[in-house]
Amino acid sequence: MSTPRRRHRPATGAFLFPILAALAVLASSGCSLLPKKKAVPPPEPVLVAPRHVEIGRVLSYDPADATAVVEFVPQFRGPAPVDGTKLISRKLDTLQPTARLVAAPYRNSRTLGAYVVSGTPGVDDEVVIDPESASAETKPAAPAKPKGPPLVVLPASPETPKPRVGGRR
Repeated sequence: MSTPRRRHRPATGAFLFPILAALAVLASSGCSLLPKKKAVPPPEPVLVAPRHVEIGRVLSYDPADATAVVEFVPQFRGPAPVDGTKLISRKLDTLQPTARLVAAPYRNSRTLGAYVVSGTPGVDDEVVIDPESASAETKPAAPAKPKGPPLVVLPASPETPKPRVGGRR
């Protein structure tokens, strides 16, 4: 009788070794085979307008009248505060508010008069426009209604002399 022939099979370790070696090479290269993401540059800083617009410094303060004189700073280029604009005076070093002011109608090219509503401004305190006042000015205001009775224009009577227009007689 004859003996059956056995098939020759390679060892299991010899078969797995090339596969494991290929996996090790791929794993060691890791993320280098994946497409790299480009580094995103940091965003540019956004410049924001200051919340408080400096208009000047307290030149003098009269506690008896509760008035102050504000000298405009040279770099102030905005529209000059109109009568009734709310202002804040604050210390230069700490920026702590020292007084609340209201712009008065007294103004010339370098100075502005102001009424002190509360607090005590110091000489050389910085004066800024109150942000609430500035935001209210940007909103359209309702048309002002005239106070008192309406104005009535009467027609000229025949006895009223007409004004002369033109040359001399």
